[in-house]
Amino acid sequence: FLLAEAFDKNYLTGDAQSQFTQGITASFAFSGAPIGTYLTDIDAVPGFGWNGGNHLEAIMTQKWLAVNGINAIESFIDHTRTGYPNLPVAITALYPHRPYRLSYPLSVFVAYSAHVPSLMQAVLFVQGSFWKN
Repeated sequence: FLLAEAFDKNYLTGDAQSQFTQGITASFAFSGAPIGTYLTDIDAVPGFGWNGGNHLEAIMTQKWLAVNGINAIESFIDHTRTGYPNLPVAITALYPHRPYRLSYPLSVFVAYSAHVPSLMQAVLFVQGSFWKN
């Protein structure tokens, strides 16, 4: 999926659609699920398939589906970086959007308390990471 994104954005030269398809196929193989007709079923679906419109949205949605249960932090960073996939906020959420950053884990507070900034929960929904601002 990283190559598909890089090719689609013309950062590298190559076939973005082929890498997109290979990413989906590898994801199914990794999980041990049969791919069946998935590729043809999603092909023209907006946000999911290559011919559904926005290539970046399709790439990031498929990457999110493939990686979220394996590496949720990467999924969070990709979503924060691109805005895809378009994930709804819970109806019970206190804020109208998802957080822009994550709080530091307790282990960091314990080991490096003098160097960890004190952040209120509301700041997580207002101020992004240094690379987001």
